[in-house]
Amino acid sequence: TTPPPRRRRRWLIPLLALLLVVLLAALWFGQTSLRAMLPRTDLNTMLTQAQQALQAGHLDGQDGTSARELFQQAMALEPDNDRARRGLREVGQAELAQADAALQAGQTGQATQQAAVARELLSGGSDVDRLDQLIRQAHSTQAQTVSLIDQAQQALAAGKLDGADGAGALYQRVLQ
Repeated sequence: TTPPPRRRRRWLIPLLALLLVVLLAALWFGQTSLRAMLPRTDLNTMLTQAQQALQAGHLDGQDGTSARELFQQAMALEPDNDRARRGLREVGQAELAQADAALQAGQTGQATQQAAVARELLSGGSDVDRLDQLIRQAHSTQAQTVSLIDQAQQALAAGKLDGADGAGALYQRVLQ
């Protein structure tokens, strides 16, 4: 004889409830990996904007649109993001190149600021150390030039035109 239809289904409801509990537990404990599978449009948009700012040369700023700020925001959202980490390194390299160009153009103040940003983003390095040394030398040379000009002006005011400590000789040293 066959059992009545009700008896056959009694085990089905507890089994479905158990499966539902197992599924919910799996979703709960696996939510981190599930989140990783979802597209992060906010993060991707931010990284794209950061890359565009880098390519446009808008490296640093205070308005939230510079490459550095956007890459740092991306790192805050996802600390292990390779694109953001690589982007910050590229910003550091670009700052270093601009600092070098500023130094070559005689803009030691700007070079000093950009070298500081590069040092922070690149965590130092031999290229940053080399640039720092060149900046120190440029500052020293500028200080010597200012001192020679002051001495030459004092000599000129005192009427000393000739001799090793005369205005002419001092101005000649400035021009060298």
